[in-house]
Amino acid sequence: MFDAAPSHEPRVPASDLDALIEAAAGLFATSLAEQTRRTYARRWTAFEAWVAHAGLASLPAEPEALLLYLAFLASPPAPAAMSTLYGTVAAVNRIHLEAGLAQPGGDPAVSVLLRGYARSARRPVARKQVDALRLGQLRRVLASLAHTDARRTRDAALIALDASGVDLRMLSRLTWSGVHFGESSAQLTSIVDGKRKRATVRDTADSTPMHALTRWQCIAGEAQRYVFASTDRDGAAEGRPPHLSDLERTIAARRSSFVGLDAQSVTDALLLADPWAARDRALLLFGFTGAFRRTELCDVVWKDLTARDEGLVVLLRRSKTDPLGRGRSVGIPYGRSAETCAVRAMQTWRRQMTTTLGARF
Repeated sequence: MFDAAPSHEPRVPASDLDALIEAAAGLFATSLAEQTRRTYARRWTAFEAWVAHAGLASLPAEPEALLLYLAFLASPPAPAAMSTLYGTVAAVNRIHLEAGLAQPGGDPAVSVLLRGYARSARRPVARKQVDALRLGQLRRVLASLAHTDARRTRDAALIALDASGVDLRMLSRLTWSGVHFGESSAQLTSIVDGKRKRATVRDTADSTPMHALTRWQCIAGEAQRYVFASTDRDGAAEGRPPHLSDLERTIAARRSSFVGLDAQSVTDALLLADPWAARDRALLLFGFTGAFRRTELCDVVWKDLTARDEGLVVLLRRSKTDPLGRGRSVGIPYGRSAETCAVRAMQTWRRQMTTTLGARF
C-alpha cells in the first residue's frame, strides 16, 4: 500500500518544455533540404489557390480534393509531367504532416490515379533534357574570363619564369621554336653566348610558370619569333629580340605595381580580368571536373580540401544523395592542360584570397 498519492505535478518545468518543443521543431524543419522546402511551398501555394477557387478546403484537405487537383494538372492542353504530380502529392502530404493532420495523399485512390496516369498514352512526352556542358564550350566560357591585354599576359609569363629560376639571358633570346610543351612540363632551349642552354619548368602548388607561358602562347602564337619581344595590347610585337635590360625593367616595374606581393601573386593578378575571375574559373572547373551539384559547391569550405601529390581531395559533408550527412570524399586530379585544370584554378583562387584577406582568411 502506498504511503502517499502520486504527484500530478509536471516533472519538467514549463520553460524547459517550451525550449524542447522549439528544439524539436528546428530538427523537424531541417529534415528537408532548403531547396526541397521551397519547392514544396510553391506547389502547396498552387494547390491551395486551386481548391479555394473550387470552393474546397485545403487544410485539412480531403483525398477527393487532391484527386480533383491532380486530374486538373493531368488535363490537356498542357498536361503536367509525372514528376509534377508526385511532387504535388509529397508537398500536400508534408504540409498536413507538419500540421498534425491526416495526409490525403495516403489514400489508396491517389495511388491508383497516379498509376493510371503513368500508364496513359496521353501523358506528356518527356521534356528534352538540356545537354551537358562540353569541354569545348567550357573553354569558350573560360576564355571570356581571361584578360585580353597581351602585354599583361606576356609580362605574367616573364615574371613566372624568372621566379622559377630561368636565366633572364636565356629568356631574352628564347624563340617559340625553342619552346616544347609536354603533359606536365615545358622544355625551353635557347642560345646564350654561343652555347645551347636548356631549362625545364613545371607548375606546382606555389608556382605556375608553365600555365602562364601557355596563356601567352595562346595570344602570341608563332606569329612572332621571339617569345618576349615587346608587344602592344593586341599582341603585335617588334621583330627584334628584347634586350636583357628590357626584361629587367619590365619585371621591376610590374613588381613595384603590386607592393608586397610575391612573384606568383603578381602573375595571378596580371592574368586576371577582374578580382572575381579567379573565383569564377575555380567554380566552373571544380564543378565540371567533380560533377558536383550547385548545393554541394556552395557548402565546400577550405578545410574540406586536402592537398595530395595527385591533386585535391574534397570532403562533401552533405548532398542530395546523402541527406543524413555521412559524408564522402571525391578526388580531383591535376588536369593535363593548365587552362582547364581545376586543381590549379583552385590554388590560384586560394592564393588571391590569402593575398587579399591576409590573416582574416
